[in-house]
Amino acid sequence: MRFTLVPSPLLGPASWRPVAAALTGLGHAAVAVDHAAVDPGDSYDGIADRAALAIGSPGLSLVLVGHSGAGGLLAGIAQRVRPAAVIFVDAILPHPGRSWLDTVPPGLGKRLRGLAREGRLPPWNRWFSDDPVARLIADEKVKAGLLAEMPAIPLAYLEARAPDWPHPACPCAYLQLSETYGREAIAARAGAWMVVREDLHHLALLSDPARVAAILVKTAESLAPA
Repeated sequence: MRFTLVPSPLLGPASWRPVAAALTGLGHAAVAVDHAAVDPGDSYDGIADRAALAIGSPGLSLVLVGHSGAGGLLAGIAQRVRPAAVIFVDAILPHPGRSWLDTVPPGLGKRLRGLAREGRLPPWNRWFSDDPVARLIADEKVKAGLLAEMPAIPLAYLEARAPDWPHPACPCAYLQLSETYGREAIAARAGAWMVVREDLHHLALLSDPARVAAILVKTAESLAPA
């Protein structure tokens, strides 16, 4: 299988590289897509276009995987590259006509607007009083690699309305890693998706890449058997 791993625009491709290496070790092709930094005038379509360009020719066995904020982009990317299967990993779901801020609790949206300076937010780990990167990732090298790519994202991107992209025309699954994304997992199950629950955490891609890779392979084989 060929896995294309799409990072959240809030994190960057470093968030997926350990899993990509683990998938390669299991005998699969895998790449963490770099859809480049989000600019103030960027749109969902612009990011999906860049991701599709980076993916190139999809091939019959492409499995498209997105983490966290990438979930809002997967339908648009799938429209462009037509994968065999799509897996949402602790991710938001497609939200046509709504913004990223519309998908989070109102209190968080208000806090983020207060954190913005000159139209940009601080890096994601600094949105919280308890830094999740420091708390969840022990390996200093892995931690440094993630922080080096974490952008100061424009508030305008989080306020922009998502396009009304069609649902991916292929099997979809939801991999829940943390309690935070329980609501999304319930919605995915209600939509008749395959849902897998693992007792890990939101950044397990970096702390437990071998386990996440093994789960992705098993899930993909169930969705799109060779």
